[in-house]
Amino acid sequence: MIMASGLVFPKHVVLEFMIVLLTLLATLQLTFALMRAAFLATSASERRGRLLGVLYAVFLCLDFVVMAAVCVSGAYGGPLLVLEFFSLRAPLMVLMWAVAPSMAVACMQVALLRRPLLLCDVVVLLAVLPPVAQELGPLWPFALILMVAYFVGRGVGDAGELLRLRKLGLTRFSPGEALSVVTEGMLCTRDDGRVLFMNDAMRSCLGELGLPLDLGDFRDLWERIVSLAAGGARSADGAKRGVRIRISADETRYFTCEPLSTRHKGRCIIAYDISERDQLDRRLERTGKGLERAGTELAESLQRVQEVARIQASLHMRSRVHDVIGQRVSILHRCLEDDRLPDETVATLEPLLVGILDDLRVHEADDPQASLAAVIAAFELVGVRFCVTGSLPADDEVAGLFVRVIREASTNALHHGQAHTIWLSMDQTARSAHLSVENDGTVPAAVRERGGIAGIRRRVANAGGSLSINREPRFSIHVEVPLAR
Repeated sequence: MIMASGLVFPKHVVLEFMIVLLTLLATLQLTFALMRAAFLATSASERRGRLLGVLYAVFLCLDFVVMAAVCVSGAYGGPLLVLEFFSLRAPLMVLMWAVAPSMAVACMQVALLRRPLLLCDVVVLLAVLPPVAQELGPLWPFALILMVAYFVGRGVGDAGELLRLRKLGLTRFSPGEALSVVTEGMLCTRDDGRVLFMNDAMRSCLGELGLPLDLGDFRDLWERIVSLAAGGARSADGAKRGVRIRISADETRYFTCEPLSTRHKGRCIIAYDISERDQLDRRLERTGKGLERAGTELAESLQRVQEVARIQASLHMRSRVHDVIGQRVSILHRCLEDDRLPDETVATLEPLLVGILDDLRVHEADDPQASLAAVIAAFELVGVRFCVTGSLPADDEVAGLFVRVIREASTNALHHGQAHTIWLSMDQTARSAHLSVENDGTVPAAVRERGGIAGIRRRVANAGGSLSINREPRFSIHVEVPLAR
């Protein structure tokens, strides 16, 4: 051991090794301070913390220099620890008190920045204070070695952290670099119009809108943006919250303006890219208009359908009136021509005249067999004989259609041909039903299809069937209607 100024030092080889380490630590600490200031992102809230960190690193660097000088003086100097620099001589025991500012800055960081790990630095640096070093006596060399080892280990950790930050590319300029490449436009200006920050997206937007760029006057920029939006699609809240401007056919921006929350008085204008939302809104608007047009067309179609239904109902009623009343008129006409008609037959004709309205309300498809029997019975009252072969189809709709054809054909046979006998032939296959109506009345020279025949032809066609008229050998009507499978 070596004694100097009441302090105990280890042997020369250990002192020389510690001198090298302390010098290295001083150099590294200064380097780390500069690198930390360069690579760590900063903001207004972090400015105080960064300043304390750099100040602490500088004080540690000075402490390491002093401790290296102490080790050099202890190894090669006299019994007194003196720092000689040219003609200057300073007692190193006084200079060792320089560790006190480092400890004070470390405590400030613990209190203000909530960095409790720096308490370990404070505890280790206590060993460097002259009173503590003198009290430790023979243990002070071990405390000195422990301090050097601690700060070497911490220096390795700091180096790893700085290398990680460098690998991530985090510098004090990283926030600005990140904001420069985002798709949202950003412009920060002072109240006097000077630009604090403008990224590429905002520069592009202002250029498209014909507004000033970097060297322009930005004091009334927001008012000019609002004025541009007033001629386009302005937002519901107007300039109080934001305005929407279509930059181009494929780009739409939503501009907002907020005051800056920094020491610089000014405002920040942000241009959000809402192109996709705007395109979606336009597609929804086109879809809505298309649906509105479709609704109008549907309403018009419904009106046309209702009109067609009304016309069809009118045609149906006209046809029913023609069939029912035409049948009654033909039968009464035969009765009036026959002067020898017995009184009993005349009495049976009364229900035909009284029940006309009831017959108009009856639909043949409700009970086709009963309707056919009523038709045959009515004509037999005036001496018309029916010869029926086969039976009505099982399908009530087709059977009702056949009854109407039989009624119309029989009425025409009685009224125009003065027929006395009518032959009905009905049969069906798996796919279709057939009806043939013949009479022995006078065959007309030409067949003119008027209301009655035209009406039943239309009904047969609506059912998907066909109707044909033959004049030889007897006047006959043939109907074929497909059956539903």
